[in-house]
Parts: sequence; structure tokens; C-alpha cells
Amino acid sequence: MKLDDKLLIMVEDSDHIYERCANRVKHEMPTEQGEYFYTMGYPFCQEFSEQQQLLEYAWVQGWPLWADGEFLDWHGQKEFIQLPRLEGEDDDSYRERILNRTQEEEGSGRAKDYERMARNAGAGSAKAIEHLRNDLSIDIFITDWEGHPASQVLCDAVRAAIEKEREALHDVGVLPATIHHVVVAARLILSSDANPEETEAKIVENLNIYIKKNEVLRYQVIANLMFVPGVEDIADYTLNGGTNNIVTPDGAVNVLDWSPLP
Repeated sequence: MKLDDKLLIMVEDSDHIYERCANRVKHEMPTEQGEYFYTMGYPFCQEFSEQQQLLEYAWVQGWPLWADGEFLDWHGQKEFIQLPRLEGEDDDSYRERILNRTQEEEGSGRAKDYERMARNAGAGSAKAIEHLRNDLSIDIFITDWEGHPASQVLCDAVRAAIEKEREALHDVGVLPATIHHVVVAARLILSSDANPEETEAKIVENLNIYIKKNEVLRYQVIANLMFVPGVEDIADYTLNGGTNNIVTPDGAVNVLDWSPLP
């Protein structure tokens, strides 16, 4: 479980607490274990330290952003979320669905509603497009949890689950998404103290987040995302072989092909 670097929680060990208490009383800390103050005070400091750790754990689990296990299940059961964990679903996937659910407003059968229904039914990602076949059609293109085009079995299962919630007269189809390869090629100019593997891993993480959330991929934005700590400059950068923005085709999901140049 990783917490944001900006999140600061005060947790002290027993020695730190004892030192503060002793200095406040005597302006110096008795270090001899046989001294009366140490014998009487140190056990309380141990207890305070343990309570701080318990409070830290309780505070962290109180937020869906950092909660895990049964505590994350509890967040999903809240009245305004009501989103159960899918069978076999890991914490990261479940947490993402919960966070997405809190940011979405339920409508009356628009594309975003059907995308949410598909994810809740087991799709890894979903993209709904209206009016492809007729005025009442909504086609949902889905992937599995690994980001691959969904199997027919998964498509059928998602379609059956959506049937319970779909709006009357809506002609809903669930289809495997196609793969849209996003090829990012660049030569990185690194600082002398940079770790090449860690630097590239951070770049790939940034790019994956961006291309999964956007349909129009902007050349300059992707360039900016490559400037992580350790990168001084980039050269010979191309996006799908050119320098223009690209648009994700209908029914496709973006998949990153990272190609660092020597």
C-alpha cells in the first residue's frame, strides 16, 4: 500500500515520546533504567506509541484511496456507492471502480451510464458509443482486466448483467474492443545520477495513465509527460511516427508501445 508523498502522519517510537516527556519535566533525560522516572514513565510511552500506530492504521483505512482488503469492501458497501467487489477482483481494480463511482452521476441511459454498468459487470475498461447502428443503439466496447479485447464469454456476461438496468427501447450491444497502438519513440538525455530503468518505468506509468483516460492524444502533452526526474532533455521524439496529435478510433482502446531510442 503506497501513500502519497505529501501525506504526513506523526508516528513516534517509545524513545521519542519518552525523551519529550522527560525533557519537559526535568530538562534532561535520565538514561539509567533503574531510575524511578524511567521505570514509571517508559511503559506509558510504549503504550502511547502503539496507540499512535493503531490510530494511523485506522485513519488510513478510513479512506478508499488507501484502504485495502475488508476495509475497502466496507467502502464499497456505503449507501451512496453500493458497489460490491467482483469475484476474484483485486484491490487496485476494485478501488478504481469505487473512486470512479464517486465521481460519476447517474443519468438516464447515456453512454457514461452504460460504461459504468459494463465495468461493474466485470469489464476491465468500457467505451460506449451511441447511434452507430440506429437511433436507439448503444454499443459498448470492452476489455478484460488485463487490457486485452474481451472474450465472447465476457461480452455475453456483461450484456446479461446490463439487461437488468438498461433503459427501455435501448438497443444495447457489447463487443470486444479493438487495440489502438500508441507508439511513442524518443531518445532520452539523462542526468549523470539518473537510474535508466527507474526513469523509463516512471515515463511508461505517466503515459499509460494519460492514454487510457483520453481519446485525443496530444503530441506536446506526451512530450511533457516524459520529463520526469532524471530526464534533462528528449530528442527525435515521434508519436505514431509523426509529430501530430492522434485520435483514438471508435471502439478501440489505447495500448502503449514505448520505444526508447539509443
